[in-house]
Amino acid sequence: MGSRLRPQEGSAEDLTVERDVLMPQAGAAAADAAVPSVTERARRRRGQRTQAERSAVMRGRIQEATLACLAELGYAGTTFTSVAQRAGVSRGAVQHHYTSRSYLITGAIEVLMSRITLNVSSHFGDRELGIDCAVQAIDDIWRAGITPPMPVVAELRVAARTDPEFRQIFLPIDQAARLTWYALVSAALGPDAEKIADLNLRIDAMLGMVRGLSVQLFYQDWSREDTEAAWTVARDDIREGLRRSLERGNTVTQDSYER
Repeated sequence: MGSRLRPQEGSAEDLTVERDVLMPQAGAAAADAAVPSVTERARRRRGQRTQAERSAVMRGRIQEATLACLAELGYAGTTFTSVAQRAGVSRGAVQHHYTSRSYLITGAIEVLMSRITLNVSSHFGDRELGIDCAVQAIDDIWRAGITPPMPVVAELRVAARTDPEFRQIFLPIDQAARLTWYALVSAALGPDAEKIADLNLRIDAMLGMVRGLSVQLFYQDWSREDTEAAWTVARDDIREGLRRSLERGNTVTQDSYER
């Protein structure tokens, strides 16, 4: 086959050659969609962001502003207007990315939950799996739970009780985070997880302690020191409860072998 001079880069003929050489089996429509447009290629050469990249940056900016508003103003004060002012953008720009206040708030909370999960799981490599590792994972979740804006999640749960639209959007996110934390604590236990009866119920009770004590920070008669002291007692009880459950589980397993 004779050689062919390469067309000028960025020309329509150039795109056709790339489609035929790189994607010979693809349909013409799919191939044309996969190849960047001339304008997009020019932007990339100049180091400019694509529309998708600019949109992602804007969404991140809005999410950070929403989290800041939740921490400072709470659920009631986090509105399109307050978020737009904090982000330094127009109200219309916020509404372009989030069509309702419920989606705006839950979108930011979803990002927050993901960060907490990544933070907790990132510590596993430094610890030996077992009860102490699981208790430390619960402690990490506790620390995140009392760090703004996480305490506002208690407000969101209350708001979801009486707001059907918000409940429909928020509860799946809240439930998904809880199930992820179940999995994290179970993974932190390692092989011991299979030896503890009703482990999910026990983890649910642990997370209930975390939620309940973190709410105490909303009350004026509970200082940070009071809450920390109460958590220390609760954490010790969690550790001891897991040890007793593990001992009972081992005893049952051993008895079954002997029979």
